[in-house]
Amino acid sequence: MNIRFYILKTKHGILLIRYPERRFFKTIYSLPFSFEGKNPYDSDPVLDWDLKPSDLGIKFKHTITHHKIQGFVSETELDTKSEKKLLENFYKIRPSIEIKYCNWKNLETEFPSSISKKIKQTLAKDGAVLPGLEN
Repeated sequence: MNIRFYILKTKHGILLIRYPERRFFKTIYSLPFSFEGKNPYDSDPVLDWDLKPSDLGIKFKHTITHHKIQGFVSETELDTKSEKKLLENFYKIRPSIEIKYCNWKNLETEFPSSISKKIKQTLAKDGAVLPGLEN
């Protein structure tokens, strides 16, 4: 199973979401994500809008319960108008959604999964530069 995580950068920080209808990470905040290829799960509603995120060209392996996952990461910067529209649409589709923001340094604390650690380590190893995420 392939999962793509999205680093959505805003003036408030990196957007994290939580909602109980999700199959994975339903009790914690996480980066929005989508499944790629055939799978029986709904994606986060982030894909319903034309954000044009950039693929960071990294991948990592992970296992959740009995699911073997190949992870990928994309990122984009949202201006105030795009962020407002995205959040309005989130709330229309998933009224129970909760959001918060974090900075790059606190990603592992705010998204308490080994996936956040793998994303940070892979980006650091590959020398990826994420403007605005240094702190």
